[in-house]
Amino acid sequence: MLAVAGTKGGCGKTTTAIGIAEGFARADIPAVAIDADRQLPNIHVIGGVDREPTFASLADGDGLSTVSPSPREPTAGLLPAPLPTEDVALESVLDRLANSSVRTVVDCPSGAGPDAVDPLSAADRVIVVTTDTTRSIEGAKATIDMADRLDVPVAGIVLNQCDRVSPSLVEAIDQPILAAIPDRESPLEHPETCEAYDRIASELSNRWAVTNGSPAAADRLTTGIEPLDAALGGGIPHGNVVAVLAEPPSQSEQLLYALTAARGTLYLTVERSRSHIEESIDTAPVTAGNPSIRQLDAPAVLSEANDYVESLPDGANLVIDSMDAFERTDREQFQAFMNGLAEHVRRTESIAFLHCLDSENPPDLRPLTIHFADLVLEFEASMDVTGISQQVTVPKVRGEPLPAETIDLDLVAESVLPTRSPSHGD
Repeated sequence: MLAVAGTKGGCGKTTTAIGIAEGFARADIPAVAIDADRQLPNIHVIGGVDREPTFASLADGDGLSTVSPSPREPTAGLLPAPLPTEDVALESVLDRLANSSVRTVVDCPSGAGPDAVDPLSAADRVIVVTTDTTRSIEGAKATIDMADRLDVPVAGIVLNQCDRVSPSLVEAIDQPILAAIPDRESPLEHPETCEAYDRIASELSNRWAVTNGSPAAADRLTTGIEPLDAALGGGIPHGNVVAVLAEPPSQSEQLLYALTAARGTLYLTVERSRSHIEESIDTAPVTAGNPSIRQLDAPAVLSEANDYVESLPDGANLVIDSMDAFERTDREQFQAFMNGLAEHVRRTESIAFLHCLDSENPPDLRPLTIHFADLVLEFEASMDVTGISQQVTVPKVRGEPLPAETIDLDLVAESVLPTRSPSHGD
């Protein structure tokens, strides 16, 4: 169940809710868009269906066969809000839909009052809709804050009536952008807008698939480190950008080496030479893979890294060790690189690990790295009489609950995959 929300009226929530439901239908996924706005209902107006039957029909025991089909996509149903004379509890209808086999998209009322809170709190995830205006963006941030208080993960942002995503929006809202919907007449029928709705439906289906209330394990890639996988629900969702934060003395590179054992890995190094990395992996106390190692020239780090990123194959790992040189480049160029990186790993269903070392003089662009990251791992190591202990805390997981506790690692014991796995190719 997906809630489509935004505290600013007129941002296009209803059209977006219908468009996403019809996007699911075009992908052969039965879906229904339901109007939860009893004060200003308009799903029937924008969707082009009769005012009745309303979602009160479900509360009365009628089946989904009574739902009005979309005139554009018959396998997408449109359920208007109840008439003023109909007294029905929204919760009972949402409970019934939650137990059905259709994908439910709930068009929430504007604002932050109880009428908006009730449908939002019942959803598995929320899609926040905004236009590229200051007022609408502030409203989107307020919606994200409300979802956070309700413990409802944000699936992403839909930027309405815009042909592209502006860097200012990316920086203002620390959430993934699902799509920019261009401003076109008849948006539910125009090929360009329908293509954008289809991309949203595909992203939601592939990346945030839900089975019995939990993210589907098929959408995750194992790290090869059992305690970390367990804490993250079976692994890291493919398409994620992961920031690994650590103090230089922690030897956090051991974690990077262990991650290479799970699958083919492209390892980009900046400060250390290729031969140094090869020797370090060969002598590491962890089980590592056989990554393809490439050394980047610091003055041209962005352009060289971008060329390598474009060659990353499907389902691979990318490690950048470390991000310091990237984060001391031009801001706009770095933003362009990070946008391209995020887009490529999602398209190839890969995972990018960005090694971020703390220092007394942190790079100016470090906050942007954290902003772009879908997942942040803070690595720590300490030594006592029993030996070295290694822990990871997770201060950020985009769109999912945070693990409640520190994750204890034993990289030597837990990295049990074969000593050398096939490289992703030279």
